[in-house]
Amino acid sequence: MISQELAMGLALIGMGLFFLQRAVWIVAETRKGQWLKSRLGEDRAVMTVRLIAMSFALMGGLLAAGVIEPLRWE
Repeated sequence: MISQELAMGLALIGMGLFFLQRAVWIVAETRKGQWLKSRLGEDRAVMTVRLIAMSFALMGGLLAAGVIEPLRWE
């Protein structure tokens, strides 16, 4: 059976890689992307979206590897 941490980590990795691939589309077609583009310029907006996507993938990898753990409310 797959642990919850592994499942969440793999989901974050997948989401991060998807957004990394779609960074240009996100900047061009979404309201938040266009807001970033107006604030930072197109190149920096795409770089910012890619940086956020890479951080999602990194956090997912760390979660899946068991280096970090999710918050638990007890």
